[in-house]
Amino acid sequence: MGDETGPNLPPPQLPNVSPINRQKILLGLLLELTVVLVSIYIGILIGKNQVVPKPTAGQTSAAASDKITVTGVIRTGGLAPEEKLRLNLPAAAFQLTDFVKPGEPQKISGYYLLATDQTVAPFLGKCVRVSGTIPEDWKVRDLADSYSRSVLNALTLEEIPTPVCQPYAAAPQNNYPGEKMTLNGIIGPGHRPAPDIGYDYQIELTTPFIDETSASGSPQPVSAIGVVPGTNAVWLDLEKHLGKKVEINGYLQWGYAESKIFEITSFKAAP
Repeated sequence: MGDETGPNLPPPQLPNVSPINRQKILLGLLLELTVVLVSIYIGILIGKNQVVPKPTAGQTSAAASDKITVTGVIRTGGLAPEEKLRLNLPAAAFQLTDFVKPGEPQKISGYYLLATDQTVAPFLGKCVRVSGTIPEDWKVRDLADSYSRSVLNALTLEEIPTPVCQPYAAAPQNNYPGEKMTLNGIIGPGHRPAPDIGYDYQIELTTPFIDETSASGSPQPVSAIGVVPGTNAVWLDLEKHLGKKVEINGYLQWGYAESKIFEITSFKAAP
């Protein structure tokens, strides 16, 4: 008669594995493990002996090929606050223009420089070689609304001998329009009223003069005025006299937005 808790069940039967089958199973496992270890070892050998090809002469990496080098003169940017906002260039205080080879590269007239003011300011008015990269969005941008100027992330700036740059005329003109005058004062850097208007210097006059033909329609006293070197030779000398008293000779002319500008034909240091 069965137990009160349940029927009497036979004990579970384990499969009958012979010693020979056990050996076969162990051999199979060892074989699989050997294949895995050999594969790993071969992979390590291949990795150690793999050679990464180096660029041959004339080949550059994509990053290196994006870098350009341009030689010109550092000028103030000339962008109005609303133009900086529109172009998303809030810190574009300076530009590189007056290229050694005008119109190159790609007929660009200048580059707004993306660099700190402390980095660029010491080179203002100097002939400089600048290396850097053009932001991706400016590579395909229509430059018609940015005064034919692009943007350059300035990586290095190197001053080179000033005579390499030739931003002004090689020789004086035969005829200068305007009133011939002699002015005395302290010569210094100016700020461009627009990126393409080359009013890069000004003179604080020792004695103001009266402009009889001012845009206001009535005579006006002038105590400071923008000046433009008439030739490259004048520019080279002018750069050596910044912050000093000078006597300049030249012609008073109409300039940007009904303003007056003085074109220098010659000057000398004043006592």
